[in-house]
Amino acid sequence: MSRRRYPVCAFLLLSVLVGFATAHALPQAPSASPAQAVPDLVSVNVHVFDRSGKPVTDLKQMDFTVLEDGVPQQVRHFTLQALSPDTSPPDAALTLRTGMTLSPQNRRMFVIALGLGRLEEPSRSISGLLRFVKTGLLPQDQVALFAYDRALSFTTDHQKVAEALERFKKSHEAVNFELDQQLGVTGMAPLYGNRVIPRKLQTKIDEMILGPGAKPPSITSAEVIERKAFGEMSLDDFMASSATTLQDQGNLTALMEYLRRFDGEKHVLFVTEKGLIWPSDENDRALASVANDARTSVHTLQAGGLLAAEISKEMNATMQQAMSFRSLRKISELTGGLPAIMEKGQAALDRLDEATRTGYVLGYQASSKAWDGGYRSIAVKVNRPDVTVLFRHGYFREQEVGAFNRRSFVTNDRLAAAGNFRREVNDIKVKASASQRGGGSLAVEGKIDLSKVKVSTLDGSRVGLLNLAVFGFDSAANPMGTHVQSLPLTMSEEEYARFLKGGFPYMIQFPIIRGTQNIRFIVYDFGSDLVGRADMRVF
Repeated sequence: MSRRRYPVCAFLLLSVLVGFATAHALPQAPSASPAQAVPDLVSVNVHVFDRSGKPVTDLKQMDFTVLEDGVPQQVRHFTLQALSPDTSPPDAALTLRTGMTLSPQNRRMFVIALGLGRLEEPSRSISGLLRFVKTGLLPQDQVALFAYDRALSFTTDHQKVAEALERFKKSHEAVNFELDQQLGVTGMAPLYGNRVIPRKLQTKIDEMILGPGAKPPSITSAEVIERKAFGEMSLDDFMASSATTLQDQGNLTALMEYLRRFDGEKHVLFVTEKGLIWPSDENDRALASVANDARTSVHTLQAGGLLAAEISKEMNATMQQAMSFRSLRKISELTGGLPAIMEKGQAALDRLDEATRTGYVLGYQASSKAWDGGYRSIAVKVNRPDVTVLFRHGYFREQEVGAFNRRSFVTNDRLAAAGNFRREVNDIKVKASASQRGGGSLAVEGKIDLSKVKVSTLDGSRVGLLNLAVFGFDSAANPMGTHVQSLPLTMSEEEYARFLKGGFPYMIQFPIIRGTQNIRFIVYDFGSDLVGRADMRVF
């Protein structure tokens, strides 16, 4: 069945992301002072390969040049590490990140993120993952697995991970089919996720990922998750609380937000049939920026399926496929990962295994020391011809990763999902019209039904907060820009009673991009977790 998808949510995604093995040292050039003696070192893991794809292990510190925002930096720490098998430790909580750290690692950390769609054929990606987990991992490597809306948290029990992959391989196509059959391609699952999955189907998903008798996750309702709370929060609990729409883009973003709260270099193996639903340069860079701050390389494995064309729209499907493949490659490139597009899963994973066992660890003290929270770009150059260099391309200049604003994240995730949804949503009833105004502005006005909107009483008034998004399109349904804003509600009891009957009047005005002909207007209430949407023409 064909699925036409439009990348309309770059602005929203960017606002979400910005608003919120034993190590044996190989022979090397003399290093600077030990990492512990130099405060605030920015850590950069670098993997270098020759033309045949083999790791290059004879580089010296003088062969590397590191730049931050285009300015050369002095490397204060340099090691070349090779990981070898070590005793498998018992499962332990990840180490919360504090400040800029450059701690040595004696193991790899992998998250296998399984996207929607058919992931086994024709590339045999799941079979490749099974072999990788059974024979490619070092005993001390920690592995987690995420699919749909459940996660198997980090463990060194690789057999447990293999068993989950076996269940997934056997059942995931049937689960995908049942999702489509019960909820339909225009059903509510892409918007509301596990809120609308039938209990019987949810049980199948739970037991597929976590095994028979799987317990439900502990979902938090907190609007803000404090940093220290991550020390007690499992990956499963966090993802169930934040990755709400069953869409790979939001799930990956939530995963990066979790990982950036913990120390160490990490690797996400994202397996997908068709790529992300919103492929665009802005979205790719926004996702990569958070992954980079988490010191997480995203390795993309495209399972080999081709996007089916709609009747009379074969060119659209071809362009969509090309955009998706380009997006997967770009995300890997920006995060120091390896892409595998339409490639046998086993070959890609063998290459990944070899690549991640050996690497250089560089540390530098930023010449611009201001803790401004801004994103700093990183570039690493090697004085050696014909080599490929993989590294994270940036970080956020923060002394400490703070609390996670769950309300903001979920709100933007819902708005973005609703922007790509295939039909109107009437959970919050909306009346809207759009018209051009003087000075190149656009006005959207109408009424919002408050009967399902959560409001509270404060000092004798009824108060609440709605979030609005407007997506513009041209006549060919190409995205023409996005406007988002909040709409505070403050009403007397008499006004509230009147608005319950007749609707809450609103009017928002903002600059319009020339050529915008169609508008998608979205209202979201975090308190009730409900969406309203209306599509209209611009008059």
